[in-house]
Amino acid sequence: MKKNALRAVRKIARISGRFAYRGAKIFEKVEHKSTKLILGSALLDMERGRQVISVDGLLSQHLPQAMNVYPALPEKDRQPALTLFIPTLSNELIFGGIATALIVAVKFAKKAKLNLRVVQTFKYGTADVRGFLDSKGIKFNGDIVVEDVSQKNNNKKVFIDIHPDDIFMASAWADAYVIDRLPTRKKFIYLMQDFEPIFYPNGDERIRAESTYRSKNYVSICNTKLLYDHISSQNYDGFNNTFKTWFEPAVALEKRKRHSSNTIKKTLFIYGRPRVKRNLFLAAIEAVNNATQIDEFDVDAWNIYIAGEDGVPDIQLDSGARVVNLGKMPLDEYYKFVRTVDVAVSPMMAPHPNYPTLEFASVGARVITTSFGVKQSLSMYSDCIVVVDPDVGAITRALVDEIVKAKDGAVKNTDGGEIKLVTASWDDNLEDPVDRVLNHLTDRVV
Repeated sequence: MKKNALRAVRKIARISGRFAYRGAKIFEKVEHKSTKLILGSALLDMERGRQVISVDGLLSQHLPQAMNVYPALPEKDRQPALTLFIPTLSNELIFGGIATALIVAVKFAKKAKLNLRVVQTFKYGTADVRGFLDSKGIKFNGDIVVEDVSQKNNNKKVFIDIHPDDIFMASAWADAYVIDRLPTRKKFIYLMQDFEPIFYPNGDERIRAESTYRSKNYVSICNTKLLYDHISSQNYDGFNNTFKTWFEPAVALEKRKRHSSNTIKKTLFIYGRPRVKRNLFLAAIEAVNNATQIDEFDVDAWNIYIAGEDGVPDIQLDSGARVVNLGKMPLDEYYKFVRTVDVAVSPMMAPHPNYPTLEFASVGARVITTSFGVKQSLSMYSDCIVVVDPDVGAITRALVDEIVKAKDGAVKNTDGGEIKLVTASWDDNLEDPVDRVLNHLTDRVV
């Protein structure tokens, strides 16, 4: 009897233990789920050694140029300004698009009677804005303030103060993307200098670049009628349904001096920027290598140079000629060099004439560049410019033609070429377009 009672107690204990174990497991699961709900999965993932990143952190890694800048109230006595967002004021990058953006911004600031505020958004630089403007013969009596918000690229929260009467201006898609999300009272000015969606393969950067063209919060001013025509043809609602205009750039180079002796070597130049894919660096080099193997090419009669990017090695051609890299040249040195060039290869897989093409043509050099979209001829700028298909064979054939002409004496140094549409004066080229943009600048559509 006593043994039977003990067996019963043991059985009950065993059953109770099983229920207790199951209950403990249930409570453990409930606790685990509750912890996840309270803390999220980050803590538990960290315990398992997994990396965790916030959405902002992820975007900052992959799209740093498009990170938010947050609005702030201005100081009480702060005067309104033409606020230009540009990627950087690095001294080595104050040329081309950034230089043009500064010149155009000053013209808007002067016309609107505003101070100038330059905001660096991608990389901090120390270039002297007023000194740059003075070097271009551009006088500006207003205040110039330089600010930097490039820390946003490191997932840091940065602020920009906004005066109700500020006018904001972007010169690149990423800056337009940032300004578009700021609570500015007026629409912003979008200075378009290239068709930027083609800089990227199909993906996140491309859709964001295109989204800026679809925005309804800007008025646009395009650098060249060709670019204006190309963007118009893409049927972006924002661009086609807002006020838009264009200007032609100023090319202010001295005419080169005529060579006094036929014994002086001729100069072949290649606009070479391997990191800028639309410049077709490899196609240009291959074409030059092919063209310089013809019998009419005399290695001893030519100097061959590339410039535009540091760190590119000199290149030995199959003909025995060497291509010497001049790197990133200071502007004054570059402008002196331009006047010595006889033939230039300046490909550009874009719908606009690039600055080197116009600059070399303006001093009488023969220039070979490439077609894209609406850009099938540049004779409206100069008869010195030859536009060919973006193809190694086409560039080679055009260059062979120029080499043969040079040997036969058909290509000679002159006192300069006639450059049409553009003038040497930014004031003249910008006067009417800037007036019309300001007249159509309306309150922002919310």
